[in-house]
Amino acid sequence: MHCRNKGFLLVELNLALIFIITMSLIFTGGLRQLLQGWQRIQSDIMLRRAANYSFSLPERELFLHAATVTISNTGYKGSSKIICQDVFGSRQITFYLSGNILYRETKSNSLKGINVLSLASVKVEEFRAERLNTKELLLTIKIQDTKSGRRITSRKVLLLGNGVIEG
Repeated sequence: MHCRNKGFLLVELNLALIFIITMSLIFTGGLRQLLQGWQRIQSDIMLRRAANYSFSLPERELFLHAATVTISNTGYKGSSKIICQDVFGSRQITFYLSGNILYRETKSNSLKGINVLSLASVKVEEFRAERLNTKELLLTIKIQDTKSGRRITSRKVLLLGNGVIEG
């Protein structure tokens, strides 16, 4: 009777060990899926912020300062160039895509400056502007997170407050 209890305890111990291992595997798989989901969410948030940042300067320039806007679709990989002449006529701002990076070029009299508008952690795959009417254009930006490979396409209608879109 005494040996029988020892055998029974050994079986119970093995069953408990199998149960613990099974639960650990289930927990590890669930934890891995949770972490992957969290990384996707963080990547999507970063991509949305990058898109909003990329829209912010063209939106402000078009609404507040542009007297005339010209759209050219002959840029890098068929992307658009948005050329804004300011209301005083002394400054020209051009937004364009080159090498998967979005740029803002400023020309004022004899001075010229170029600023990067996209984040280093993203690749801008598309920058396209479409004239809706003389006061509105539809801007489409497609960006990819270089780390995760996730990508989004964002569109926004930009309004001109003081000028018109030519062409």
